[in-house]
Amino acid sequence: MNRAEFTNKTMLAAWKRARGRCECSGCVACTPDGCGMMFGGKRPRYDHKISDYLGGSNELCNCQVLCEPCDAVKTYNNDAQQIAKARRIRVRHAGIRKPRSMTRWRRFDGSPVMKSRER
Repeated sequence: MNRAEFTNKTMLAAWKRARGRCECSGCVACTPDGCGMMFGGKRPRYDHKISDYLGGSNELCNCQVLCEPCDAVKTYNNDAQQIAKARRIRVRHAGIRKPRSMTRWRRFDGSPVMKSRER
C-alpha cells in the first residue's frame, strides 16, 4: 500500500487554518489545552489525523499541522501501533501463517508426533 501525501493546496489551506501554530490536541508531550507552539522558521509537519493506511483521506478535514515533538509522539505512540495491528489482522484474515518451527514433539502419553513445516 503506497503512502498518499497531501497536495500543496491542502497543505497551504491547513497552514492558513493553523495560523502558524501547532494544532496538536493535547498529546502526552504538551499541555491539556494543546501545544500551540509557533513555528518561527521551523518546518511544520503535515499529519493525517486518521492514518491513510487505516483509511484516512487526503482532504483538509483530515490534515493537521504539527510541530516535530507532537508529530513524533503521535506517530510512534499511536499510529505505528495501530498500523501494525491492522497489518497483523489482514495477514491473519488472508490465511497466511508462519511455518512451524517445531516439527517433532511428544504427546502426554509419550507417543512421538512428526509433522511437516507447513500447517
